[in-house]
Amino acid sequence: MTSTVPELDVLLSAARWLFDRGAIPRSVSIAAGSAAGKYADRERLEAGLAAIGLPPHSCPTSSDGPDVIAFGNGELWLVECKGAGTGTSQTQRNNFDRALASAVSYYGHTPQVVKEAEVNQRMIALALPATTNYTRELKRRVRRELRARLDMWVLLLDPSTRAFSAIVPDQEYPF
Repeated sequence: MTSTVPELDVLLSAARWLFDRGAIPRSVSIAAGSAAGKYADRERLEAGLAAIGLPPHSCPTSSDGPDVIAFGNGELWLVECKGAGTGTSQTQRNNFDRALASAVSYYGHTPQVVKEAEVNQRMIALALPATTNYTRELKRRVRRELRARLDMWVLLLDPSTRAFSAIVPDQEYPF
């Protein structure tokens, strides 16, 4: 199954899940070069954030660092999001590799939008659509032992139902 899922869909689903958990998005990053265009993506981002209860323009955008930085209840979340395009399996694997490398690079990082003293726990997360290519790479290369060591969560958006699920670091994949 090859599904096209815009990265913004993954980002907004992750932001909603984090908000529901009590971690308020403090900064987001819109992917460059989406099919919809940056202006349309920015409008859709603002509408999506407003739909979860954030005031307009309360969450600044950034061009580098995690795609979502969220904080609440002492939890700092640094989330790397990746959509799925229509490229070859190799292109999808390259996208996966870049997303995984970015997520891992956030380990131990405290962004300026959060005060270090307020952070009780840091979580890094990789948010992806649950496509065949990405789930295969997760099972092959991001095993439970690695996720547990890094305290790295995997957040998955089902491309067909749009259901969003979280896999905790020490949990086996459900697929």
